[in-house]
Amino acid sequence: MPARDGHVSFDRIANTATTSILLKKGVESAVRDAVVSAWRKSGIAVTTHDKLTLSGRIEVLSVDDARQRATWMMTICYFVTNASTNQTVYVKSNTVHLFRQKFTNPAFALDDVVKLSVDTIVRDPSFHQALQPVQ
Repeated sequence: MPARDGHVSFDRIANTATTSILLKKGVESAVRDAVVSAWRKSGIAVTTHDKLTLSGRIEVLSVDDARQRATWMMTICYFVTNASTNQTVYVKSNTVHLFRQKFTNPAFALDDVVKLSVDTIVRDPSFHQALQPVQ
């Protein structure tokens, strides 16, 4: 993540325009909160009796806003781990793009791009399989 490499501070999103996209809190916290919100709205129910943990790693988060249109791009690698066995039961990296006719509130746009990402894994059959109880 660029913020960890020292290129962009923890509360900024990399972008192409001359001004910075600054969040009120860190990018990792903002994305985590957006994932939790999108997950609750997704309607997915975990049917296994094992304790599963969803975690992720932000690989890319950027905005191409040099022109009037703003294109948000985010790649997150999601992991589902069975805490009982410490076994990873799902790993997938996905990239989503969000196109806006004009630059809007960065917090709202970040929530929307995260929702697209969560919707992508929720539709993944292998993700559903990972949530099923082990026979």
